[in-house]
Amino acid sequence: MKNTVLLLWLLIASLCCAQQSSEDYPFLSKTYVQFNLGMIFNDFNEEQLQDGFTYDGTNPNRFSGRILLGYEFAPDWAIQYGVLRPASWFEYEKVNGTNLSKTVWTNVWSLTAKKDFHLNDRWGVFIEAGPATVARKGFTLGTETGVEDYRYLSILAAAGITYKLSDQWELLAHAVHIPKDQQNQPSIQNYSIGVQYNLNELAPKTNGENAGDRPFFPTHTFQLGYGNDFIGYAPNKIFSMNARIGGTESLGIPIFWYGDAKASNTVLANYTKTVYKSNKFFSLGYGASITAFENSIDKKWTGALSIYPHINFFFWRREGFDAYATYSVIGPTFITREDIDGVETGPKVTYQDFIAAGAYFGADRKWNAELKIIHYSNGNIFPRNDGVAVPIVFQLGYQW
Repeated sequence: MKNTVLLLWLLIASLCCAQQSSEDYPFLSKTYVQFNLGMIFNDFNEEQLQDGFTYDGTNPNRFSGRILLGYEFAPDWAIQYGVLRPASWFEYEKVNGTNLSKTVWTNVWSLTAKKDFHLNDRWGVFIEAGPATVARKGFTLGTETGVEDYRYLSILAAAGITYKLSDQWELLAHAVHIPKDQQNQPSIQNYSIGVQYNLNELAPKTNGENAGDRPFFPTHTFQLGYGNDFIGYAPNKIFSMNARIGGTESLGIPIFWYGDAKASNTVLANYTKTVYKSNKFFSLGYGASITAFENSIDKKWTGALSIYPHINFFFWRREGFDAYATYSVIGPTFITREDIDGVETGPKVTYQDFIAAGAYFGADRKWNAELKIIHYSNGNIFPRNDGVAVPIVFQLGYQW
């Protein structure tokens, strides 16, 4: 059962990637995303500490977030995949009589079934249940372990209320419970409010216009890329709020992740297909890539095989030129090494994330050039999750 939730997500992702005609979006029309903010209660205490460890107070950091991707597979029934975690980690204060605070990380990934009950045209209630994987990353003090790493499979149960604002938007409030585990892992309760956006109106309405009148969007693109650490990891740091200027730290834009392990030379081959095109700016699709990168310290090579979803935003269109930005997260990946330059990056089944900017050019937009940065980590599904940072990769591609 070690990779149950992740393997089920691979199945869902493969269904999402099933080819659709350009005028038919059955998957998207039944898909929604949820964003929830709330309060989490999973207080640790002396039961989780190893013998000989003491503390003087705790900081539970109650603020939490939960993000869900859902698919309505039948009327009033949906399957949901998502993550629940505190915004900041639980802290033990003044450990062993020192002034040091030590954190314990907890992440919950779940795959649940949800049943809706409609009270009237606006109000409804729902129940939710399914398997959840709980990953706890403990801490050490010197060479001694204070709280052990631990991961286990549990059950998540939830109930809530919904209020329909429109066909696309809903408000909701719900409570989540995950029972206590036998290995001194406390129960988890989470209470949150949030919004749900239904993608049922994403399919573009052409209003009888000719396909030739619509702006360019790629269909199939094949790319070859190369990168190295010659210019360093400044873009990786900026987009993950790890940049430093003078004595100021944590500068940047918090939309990406950095990584304790670093890549130097990188080569890759990449294929993408567009499955949804909006009227002007957005497209959705999926892709597959084969990547090999040289570890920055021991100079050994690591391979990664990925499939992934992605969204493109075309922000600048000119004759013979269309510029875009791309964002991709949670791309299931098999990576060939678990220890990269002495950094424990977790199991070989992990995720790929990337952001990129590029352009299609030429009379028929057949050619493509792109710059991207890549990150590999397992999203704290497993206790060991020291990510990998891949610096800028330059790609050339061909579109058909």
